[in-house]
Amino acid sequence: MTDKETQKRLITEIMNEDAEDGLYKEETAVEWLIKRYHDHGTLYYEDMTKAKEMEKEQQNQSHVEGYRKAMNDANEYLKQEFNKFYK
Repeated sequence: MTDKETQKRLITEIMNEDAEDGLYKEETAVEWLIKRYHDHGTLYYEDMTKAKEMEKEQQNQSHVEGYRKAMNDANEYLKQEFNKFYK
């Protein structure tokens, strides 16, 4: 398996786990914007501004959740390694 294929597989696994954890239940900025356009037949500057703010917040939230998951995974790995050698 190539590095790109491995990366793609790992990213897909992480995204699937995130989905199971409920990370993607909230409406995305794009979904909100499309719904807004569908409801009003037009978009306003304020809509675009709000969508940008929503997207930034969602990116921040994804980053924090990814970091938290990585730290939890690393902690679990370290516990397992500790138990191998010291118990």
